[in-house]
Amino acid sequence: MNCQLTKKNFDSSSLENDLIFEEVQGISEEIIEVISTAYAVSNDKLHIIENLGNPEMTRKFLMKVEDSFIEAGFTVESSIIRKNGKLCAGMVSGIRGKRGMIMEVGVNPEFRGQKIGQRFIGNYLKQMKSQGVEEVVLGVDKDNTPAVKLYQKLGFKKTWLGSIMLFENKDKLL
Repeated sequence: MNCQLTKKNFDSSSLENDLIFEEVQGISEEIIEVISTAYAVSNDKLHIIENLGNPEMTRKFLMKVEDSFIEAGFTVESSIIRKNGKLCAGMVSGIRGKRGMIMEVGVNPEFRGQKIGQRFIGNYLKQMKSQGVEEVVLGVDKDNTPAVKLYQKLGFKKTWLGSIMLFENKDKLL
């Protein structure tokens, strides 16, 4: 999905006082914790296939993602949101030229339904536009209806539908 920031107007509000936004260095323990906790109950097929509810698997996955995007020329950033001092959401994103990319984003299930994801991503889009980024892209499982609806509400449009295929029959390997 993509969001054309040049066509998007943002209201003057940002994160509310009860939410604290923090940039963190690299793939921190807090990013691993919140993404793993969020993805443990995800219905996104990639999260399930990669067993991303397991913190060690999440660590390895996020490190691979970070390395791949750095090799592709992106500057990788991580950020978290706290509500009343508790870690509630995290994002790994990147910028290359005038394109931003949300690589991974998750909201701790304890904090879902409070529009934290909407406010977090909305704040991110606003920041990207202020930095001259014209488009932000992300990938999402088309069957992850809550995420797709959130992204559409924020102005993202479907650009292509990918498939994840899992090879399960190892006896067929030559």
